Amino acid sequence: MPGEPGTIDFTLRIAINPRFVGWIGEWLREIAVLEPISLRETLIESCDICKANQLRIGQEWDTTIASN
Repeated sequence: MPGEPGTIDFTLRIAINPRFVGWIGEWLREIAVLEPISLRETLIESCDICKANQLRIGQEWDTTIASN
């Protein structure tokens, strides 16, 4: 994270592709994507979808378990 002690500013010149986005996704809890904005927006959208799926599926599961 920028300005945080013990951080590394890392720059890559790479084509944005699904494998790269997945690799970045493995580090989401420890990184901040500064540029390009499109990559940051892609990751935010992925996180939003993941959260919505976890909440929806978890709630469906909990309801199924409770009714058994």
